[in-house]
Order: sequence, then C-alpha cells, then structure tokens
Amino acid sequence: MKTLDIPLSTGPVRPDSDEHYVLTLCEQIIGLRSLRQYAFDWLRADPDARGSRRRLPVDAYWPERSLVAQYFEGAIRPLAEIEGEALSDRTRQRLAYDERRRTQLALYGIQLVEISSEQLAHRRTRLLRDDVHDRIVLEPILTAAMP
Repeated sequence: MKTLDIPLSTGPVRPDSDEHYVLTLCEQIIGLRSLRQYAFDWLRADPDARGSRRRLPVDAYWPERSLVAQYFEGAIRPLAEIEGEALSDRTRQRLAYDERRRTQLALYGIQLVEISSEQLAHRRTRLLRDDVHDRIVLEPILTAAMP
C-alpha cells in the first residue's frame, strides 16, 4: 500500500471519547486508517480580527476513498433548519462551519458522511458503545458512501 505524506493527526486524540469510538468503528468497517482532525488547505474559517483564516479540520478523512466522516453529539442540524431560532453566536458559527464543510467537500468531489449519536445505541447524547448494534447501523451508511 502506498504511504501518504500526510500526518495521521493534527490534533489531540482522546481515546475515551465517543468520537474516537465511532471513528475507530468506521476505520474497522472501511478497513483503512483515517487521517484524524485533518485540515484541507482550502477549507477555512471566517477571517479573525487580524484577517487570518484558520483551517477547519474534519473528524476523519480517507484519501484513498475520497471520504470524510463527521461525528455529532445529538442531532445533525443543517443551517437552514435553525432560521429564526435564538442561538448563541458560537452555536450559529459552528452550524455555519458544518454547512461550509458540506458544500466545500462536495465541490472537491469528497463524499461526506455525517454520523449522529442519535443513530447509534445511546442514552441522551452519550453512546452506549454497543459494537454489534453500531456496526449494523454504520456499515450500510459507509458502504453507500464509498465508490
């Protein structure tokens, strides 16, 4: 297999987190390691006070499959669904960045899979980590997203 000249992680890995659990299951189903917290040069945040635009990371990227996975605690809410709701500036910004990931990844031909804790075995927003159940849910989602 060809080795990639890309770092495996640009951020801290929290092995006890639900995100790590879900992305590890995805890697096992796909059969390849992902690049965790990978940041594309062309996927950027809004300019800060100095005019700098930091890179927006994705949770997991499989370059061999042109596939990205994003994990969400709770419901996945597209920006269009929240119009008129009273939200903090930070929440509104996060939703806008989620939407930016959707549109920009599609422009570059990268398939995006969004996984919510609500799709998997859970209690409130915490996962129960039922490997059998969660694999049954994730396998068709990931298989449908891969070329």
